[in-house]
This record gives sequence, structure tokens and C-alpha cells, in this order.
Amino acid sequence: MDTYYTLGKLVVAVALVAQLMFLAIYGVALKRHRNRCFTLLVSGAVIGLSYAVIAGLPFFIALGLPGRLLVAKVTLALLIVGAVLGMWGMLLLVRSYSSLAGQVSGGLGPRA
Repeated sequence: MDTYYTLGKLVVAVALVAQLMFLAIYGVALKRHRNRCFTLLVSGAVIGLSYAVIAGLPFFIALGLPGRLLVAKVTLALLIVGAVLGMWGMLLLVRSYSSLAGQVSGGLGPRA
């Protein structure tokens, strides 16, 4: 059982650090470019950060079964919303990059 808790703490710590790094990167990009895609990416990173914090609660606070089930339901909802916002933000980022690349190349399309 100790291995399970150690592994769980490690997964939560990695998720927390990754979300903090994503939030920092997207925050700087939002400040610099003021594009809607970065607003969605920052929102997704904030939700991902809250997911990591809430998912780590059972490893640091003694919870009964109802508490663990509530944490599982909340983290599942956060995971789904964060993933949707992240994918939507990345889709808008790729579209804006594609539009910018088309403007720079003069609309010639991809070169072989």
C-alpha cells in the first residue's frame, strides 16, 4: 500500500508542476499576444492546476469513502472541462498560425 501512495503522490506532484509550467508559458503568451486561444489555454491550465490540487487531497488528508468518491467525481469533471478548453485553445492556436503562415507565404500553400 505504501507503493500506491508514493506513486500517487508522485503523479500528483508531476501533474502540479506540469500545470504550473503550462500556466506560466500560456500566461506570458497571453500577455504578449492577447489572442483568444491563449485565454482558453490559460483557463484550461488553471482548471488543470485545480484538478491536480484536488486529486492530491486523498494522499494528504484522511478521507472516508464518500469523500474519496466526491473527489473522484469532481476531478473527473475538472479533467473533462480542462481537456476540452485545452483542445479548443490548441485548435484556435493552430488555425491562427495557419492563417499567419498563409499571409506570410502569400497564400501559395504548402511547398513540396
